[in-house]
This record gives sequence, C-alpha cells and structure tokens, in this order.
Amino acid sequence: MSTTTPDSTMRARSDSRNSRRADVQGLRTIAALLVAIYHIWTHRISGAVDIFFVVSAFVMTLSLLRGLDADRSVHLLRYYRSLFVRMVPTMLVVIVGTLIAALALLPMSDWTALGQDARAAAGLFINWHFAIESVSYLGAEASSSPFQHLWAMAVQVQLQVVLPLVAVLAVAVGRVLGWSARPVMAIALMIIAIASFVYALRQNAVQPDFAYFDTAARGWEFALGALSAYAVQRWRPSRWLATAMVGLGAATLVAMGALLDLQAGSPGMATLVPVGAALLVIVGGARSNVVSSVISAKPFARLAEYSFSFYLWHWPVLVITRSLTGADEMGPLLGALVLAVSAVLAWLTTTFVEGPIRRSARDGRSLRRRLAPFVASAAAAAILVGAVTTSRAQVEQVIANTPSDNPGAAVLVDDTVRLSPLAGLQPALEALPDGEWQSWMQSCEMLEGPSGHEFRRCSAGAEDAPMTVLAQGDSHTEVWLSALAPAIADGRARVVSDFIGSCPLSKGASDKMSAEDPRWVGCVALNDDRIALIEEVAPDVVITTGNVSLNGAPDIIFTDGFVEQVEQIASLGYPVVVLRDTPRRDQDTGPCLLAANREQDCDVPSSAILADDDFEASLPVPLYESDLVQPLDMTDFLCFAGNCPVAIGGVITYFDSNHLTRSYVSTLAPYFLERFAAALDRIPTPVSLAL
Repeated sequence: MSTTTPDSTMRARSDSRNSRRADVQGLRTIAALLVAIYHIWTHRISGAVDIFFVVSAFVMTLSLLRGLDADRSVHLLRYYRSLFVRMVPTMLVVIVGTLIAALALLPMSDWTALGQDARAAAGLFINWHFAIESVSYLGAEASSSPFQHLWAMAVQVQLQVVLPLVAVLAVAVGRVLGWSARPVMAIALMIIAIASFVYALRQNAVQPDFAYFDTAARGWEFALGALSAYAVQRWRPSRWLATAMVGLGAATLVAMGALLDLQAGSPGMATLVPVGAALLVIVGGARSNVVSSVISAKPFARLAEYSFSFYLWHWPVLVITRSLTGADEMGPLLGALVLAVSAVLAWLTTTFVEGPIRRSARDGRSLRRRLAPFVASAAAAAILVGAVTTSRAQVEQVIANTPSDNPGAAVLVDDTVRLSPLAGLQPALEALPDGEWQSWMQSCEMLEGPSGHEFRRCSAGAEDAPMTVLAQGDSHTEVWLSALAPAIADGRARVVSDFIGSCPLSKGASDKMSAEDPRWVGCVALNDDRIALIEEVAPDVVITTGNVSLNGAPDIIFTDGFVEQVEQIASLGYPVVVLRDTPRRDQDTGPCLLAANREQDCDVPSSAILADDDFEASLPVPLYESDLVQPLDMTDFLCFAGNCPVAIGGVITYFDSNHLTRSYVSTLAPYFLERFAAALDRIPTPVSLAL
C-alpha cells in the first residue's frame, strides 16, 4: 500500500505541469533553427546543441522523479524502450536515406569514410569515432561527411542511458541509509556535474578536439539539466523575476553564437553561456510570464514536433548541397533551399516514421507490431552500411596499402572474378602518390660511373639467382618492376636497376629534360656509361621502356638515341625486352577523383592517349629485325573497349597522370611474368631465361 503526502501531491502536480510546458518545446524549436542557421551561413558554433542536452535531461529527470515518488523504483526497461522509440528508428531512417543519397551524389573517394561514419552513427558511438580521429568540428563543416552532426545524438543517447542508472543507484543507496532517493540522486548529480566540468576543463587544455566529442566532458551539462527538474519543483520565481530570467536567457540563446567564440573552451567555460541561458528559460518559465508565452506560442510548439527530424536532416542536406554546387559559402537563396528541403524531409519523417511509431508505443499495441518498424529500420541500416563499408581490418589494409580483396587486373582475365559495385577504391587517395611508388627494390646506393658522375643503383634478389635482370631507363621502367617481385621473392630472378629520374635509355641527353635541369649533365653521363655498366653487371636480359608517350596524345614515338643505344647493347649479345610506355593521361588521378561524382568521370577514351597499333610492328626496323630485341606490351591491361579506366577491379591504375600505382602493378604480376617469359623464350640464347 502506498501513501500520499501533501508534499508528494504538490510535486506530482508540478511534474505534470512542467512536463507539458510548451515553452520547453519551443526551446527545442529555437535550438534546432539556431543549429541550422549557424551551420548554413556562418562558421561559428551556435551553442544550440548544449540546449538539447539540458532540455533532454530536464524532461527525462521529471519522469524519473515521478517514478521515485510513486513507488521508489526505476523501471529501466520502460525508460530504455521509451528512449529507443523516441530516437533510434528516426535516426536509422535518416542514416539509411543519407547513405543512399551520398552514394549517388558524392565522389567515390568519400565512400570508404562514409561507410565508417555510417556504421559509427548507427552504432551510436560516432562521437568517439570522431574523437579518436581528433576531428575539428568547425574544420569538418566543409568536409564531405554527412554524418558529422550525429555526434551530439550519440552523446545524448549515451547520457540518457546513464541517467536512469544514477536513479537506480540513488534508490539503492537511499534504502541503505534510510533516506529518500530524491536527495541521494540530487547529490549524485551534483558530484557528476562538478567532476565532469573539472574533467572538461582539463581535457580542453590538453586535447580540445577530443574533448569536444567526449561524453564524459559533456556529462556536467546533462547533470545541470537534470538538477533543473528539482529546481522547478521546489522554487517558483515571482512574475517579474521570471520575466527577467526568461528574457535574459532567450536573448542570450539567440545572440551568443554571434557574439561569443563558443568553440574556444567548449565544453568548458564557454559552454556555461548556452547551458546557463537554457537553465534560465527552464527555471524561470516555471511561472507564466510574457517571454515564456512568446516561446510557447503555437508555431514554436507545433514546430517542436519536427525539430528532432529537422536537426537530423539539415546537415546531410547541407553537405551534399555544398558538394554538388562547389559552394563553401551559402548565399541567401541556396541557404533557404537547404532549409526548405530539410523542412520537407523532417515533415515526411515525422509524419510517416516518428509519429506512427510513438503512437504505436503509446496506444499499447502488441509488442510485435510495435517492434516491426524498429526491426525494419535496423535491418535496412545494417544491410546498407554493411554493403558499403569494410571491416576494421580491411580499412587498415586500405590505409596501409596492403593486399586486399580488390582483384584489380584479375577481373580482365578471369570471368569468375567479380567486384562488388559498392566496394571502395584502393589504394586510399591519401596514399597517392607518395605511398604508391614501386616496391621491388631491397637496397639502393649511389655509385660513380666511369665518367665520374653519380647515379643510383638498386637491387633485389639473391646473388646466385638463375637469372639477372638489368633495368635501364627512368621511372616508367621502374614502376613495372613491382611485377617482378614474385620472381624475386621465390629466388627465380635478381633485379638490378641503374637510375636517374626522367633519364630514359638513350644516347646522350634525354628529351624529357632541358639543359637547365640539374639532372641533365648526370643523365648525359649515365647514358654515356650505359654500355660499361651493363658489361659490369653482365645481365641475362636488359629491360627498358621503348617509346616515349606524350601528354594526352596516342602516338608511338621512338627517339634515334634510344634505337642507337639498344642496337649497341644487342650487338654485344645482351637480350633486350622493350616495354611499351605507359599512356599519359591529361590529369592527375587524385584531384580528379576528389572532384568527381562518379569514378567513371575520370576515365579517358583510349583513342586520346593510346594508338590502336601493334607495338611490335611499330618498332623501328633495326630493332624489329633483331632476334635479341623483343617487345612487351601490357597496355591492354590499362585500356580496353575504347576506354582507359581510372580504376580496374577496384584498384586505382595511376597515382598521377603517367605513373602506375604499385597496387595495380602488383595485381598485374602473374600476367606480366607470363608475357615476360614468352618474350624471353623467343630469344636465341644458351642461358635459360624461363620464368
């Protein structure tokens, strides 16, 4: 049997009155509008997110206190189910809708990050995801992540999960001490507020970006919002004081983002301003007054029903609009369009998702019917997020540029090899170009040639390997040597390379550099020393790039100096395998993919950069007629069906405009070795050159 005291009756009436306060709902509307306006038209923080924390804690604590007064208990499952109903289905719908729109409209280079962010958002830990990455909140406003704003929802849910546990602890401690749970909970909230605020100040001093997303650094805001529920039950200001409190709070809320730098020291000293303003409105509004009546006007109260969905939608609409228009700054019309689209999406989501689900739970329908929309939303989110994101191990592989499931060149050879159309590209764009140079070499040293000039010699493989391959030429030859890595690894070949950048095999100077280039003299000297260096190594075969490709041109061009040099090498009895030069695109890969909406936007017609001619037939006559000179053409793995794709089998082909990525060349290794071995088989020699 329960007893009712006058004090508890008074509190119950106060709880009921406060839980229906239209001015608090109007405060939600103001906060949602402030967030959107500041995100769209300024690069400052409005402080409105802090209002959400305070209001949510206030409303939830009123409900918890009613439970404590009724039967001194906390119904955790009821609170958590209510939390789930109010927030999760709507968030999942927005996440799924945003992901679909982002995949259709944002560049493919963003897909891997989108998948990671969506997964973190759906799991309600996206604030920690950004905290660990030390994301700058203001810096992220121009980013392509449409899930950035969901950090606040994650923090709010995490704190709403903790608050009932504080009430449970208060009940337990109260029973042990013989106290009411109310004061115990109030003391606990005060301790949490002080400890969290001190922690926030410390974190802001050492890790400000981490602190911004840190749930523990936000706990004090929630605790103060919860304590405001005690305040409105115990104290009602006079009408003039209430008017002053709410008026000051409302004016501060509207002006604070424009007048104060809330980013500096947030959450911390700066955050006291929006939190304090929200508390003034809530506590002062416990007594009716003129300002509260304005905030609680029907338009504000009505819009509050859509404020949650509006907040969820405004950011992805803004990010996608910026990406499509290329506008970092929103003008009046474009910004108004973002607001309008966000409002329409908020109305649709509230009308057809949020509203029906809440009514279903409120009306006491069967558990199956109530859970069906939740399960459908969760399943849709899981399926879509799973389709576009990889596991943590796979993400780390992309970052580290290690082999993965992206098949690359294999899709051109094996009909059974397939790549999911939603798979992310590899390598990560951040790895271009520095992380995608060839990786065949094991050691390099600077040597002095017969002419007295230095050059770089690199080598890999065992000294007693059955075959020595000597690479001569510039970086266009070196990029292909990654394809020899398997033969080096299993002891079939030793590879040596003599190298100066932009200095292809030739007689005399290089056509790729001018006489003003500091490397020009060294290149001339290296080409003069080539024969002596070749005889020093005494290779079984020399491999070099033959023709010189031109930017955005398909022509096959051999220089006279190259022909003369190769003739001399062959005349000494050294076989020479001549590679067809890599076609040159007219744009670097990274910038193109960053700006493109689709991967295919960076493809190039093959007719623009690759002549449709047989490479062997194009060899100059002296080389074509020599049995010791054999061509090797791999360009059909770069261009086919009239197109030169920017990525094949999920692997980016070029790291700039004319160098192949190590990742793609590595997928070409089995096919390169097969053709290399076939070229060697055509050379009459007593030395076994079989690979």
